[in-house]
Amino acid sequence: MARKRTLRFRMLALFRRSETALLALLAAAVVVLTFTGARSHAGLSVPEAFYAALRSLGGGSPWSKYGTLGDVANWLDLLLVFWVGAKAVMLAFANASDAALARFRRGHTIVCGLGKRGRLLSEALLYGGDRVTVVEMDPKNPTITLLRSQGARVVIGDATSPAGLQAAACRRAGRVIAVLPTDDGNASVARALAETGPVRPPIFVHSADTSIWSMLFDITGEDLTPFSVTDSSCTDVFLECDLANQDEGVVLAVWGTGPLAESIVIRAAKVWQAESHRRGCPSPLPVRVIGPGADDFATRRMALRYPGIGALCAFEPVAISSFDSAEDVTECALDGRVGCATTSIVATGDQEQSVRCAVLLSRCLPEQCQVVVAVPADSGLLALLLTHDEGLANRVKVVNLSKALENPATLLGGKREELARLAHEDWLRAQLAKGETLGNRGSLRHWEELNDDLKASNRDQVASLFDRMLPAVGACIVPVAEWDAEPFSFSSAEVELMAEFEHDRWCRERADAGWVLDRSLTAGDTERKLTPWLVGWDELPEDMRHWDRETVTRFPVLLARAGFRIQRERAAQD
Repeated sequence: MARKRTLRFRMLALFRRSETALLALLAAAVVVLTFTGARSHAGLSVPEAFYAALRSLGGGSPWSKYGTLGDVANWLDLLLVFWVGAKAVMLAFANASDAALARFRRGHTIVCGLGKRGRLLSEALLYGGDRVTVVEMDPKNPTITLLRSQGARVVIGDATSPAGLQAAACRRAGRVIAVLPTDDGNASVARALAETGPVRPPIFVHSADTSIWSMLFDITGEDLTPFSVTDSSCTDVFLECDLANQDEGVVLAVWGTGPLAESIVIRAAKVWQAESHRRGCPSPLPVRVIGPGADDFATRRMALRYPGIGALCAFEPVAISSFDSAEDVTECALDGRVGCATTSIVATGDQEQSVRCAVLLSRCLPEQCQVVVAVPADSGLLALLLTHDEGLANRVKVVNLSKALENPATLLGGKREELARLAHEDWLRAQLAKGETLGNRGSLRHWEELNDDLKASNRDQVASLFDRMLPAVGACIVPVAEWDAEPFSFSSAEVELMAEFEHDRWCRERADAGWVLDRSLTAGDTERKLTPWLVGWDELPEDMRHWDRETVTRFPVLLARAGFRIQRERAAQD
């Protein structure tokens, strides 16, 4: 069904893009046929025939005098008039029409808010086959016409009131997504949905402030799922700069002091806490925050919002007046204290500033320093520079923050979907480090390019973690909220038990996919679906057992990348 809706969306989008051309072609056909009939059948002069052809567009030509060509032109003109008239009526009564039709929908997705986030998310959902109803307060929003042309219903109303949501048939919806400009507005949508009745769909609330996620979970339970485009984009940032695989002594430089830089630092602290504890050598991550107000950012703002984070990050603020000054950025980059950072992340939050800063850093910093730039949207200038400058392309890694909105399955799929993606990317990085080539076989691809079977395999591994492994050792998954909480670690007995569970899961997955045991092999044969490892845990060689143990011990790091941590069930109940 979803594939049919996706195909319908593509056909509708193609029709909408070519509609103006079709109308022009139809009008030209009416003019040409009338002109030709007036000349050949009625014997009119060229000026007279041309005048008759122009009159034909308004229905003012006597087509019966122009023979068969005139009759064809007559019918085409009727079609043209009906088409244009229908479009005019639809535009005039679009709001009333959508409001009436939206009440009869069922199983649809309601998107509250039609700003940039709402538009991108709605378009991605439509492309994926969802039926989308948008609730928007401003009837003059120019995006309304665009989304209607793509098949969405747009209801003009207040999404923060129960009446506004009921107008979009919220109680029969499959899900509600709140992407208003402010976190407070999105929380108001959740409150309004709760007032519509006891039976209501799940709601996804955009909340840029990840520090309150734990409180939201405690208040709403499973009814509400917070998500953040910026926080999800940080996953991509730290897939490009992998702190988990850095040697001791890594120094992180964050160029920016706004909300984006804050999210970057938070995610870095989560990953570093889990990875340093896994290695058994916990130490704070040196973080140099560079930008206007860096001192306030490091010494006051982060400490107030995230108590205890100072134990994980050793902040070194470096204040500069502005990122707009190439001289200031260059002078700071050439400072030996700043320039020795292992990784530099440009997160100013401004498109032009970020591009300019990243290019300057690539020229000034030592070759061993990696530069990652997080841009709010696609940058044509940066793409052009990277295409024509191989050296720059090798130095600078780009993360487009708006890409998260273009993949709703990962953004709204909850922690399980994000963890499945992270587990695959983690495995992919390990394979590439061993000398494998990207795209060499089906599994050696990034998550977006994997086929459905391979994605299902990663989801199955995460489902096993949630539903079997963690319950077996009395643990659960919660958002990271207490920065000074004791890092979680599995006992050796728990690692052994969970590794055995992981191997059993892998065997079931392979058997269901048609793989067969062949003890004569020393490695798996993908083409013939033969493997020597389709045996019980007791028969598995020690090196393969070690692989499963490594997989289990990396789960806390993967969870940290997604903004979660493991804790004992008793602690959760207390």
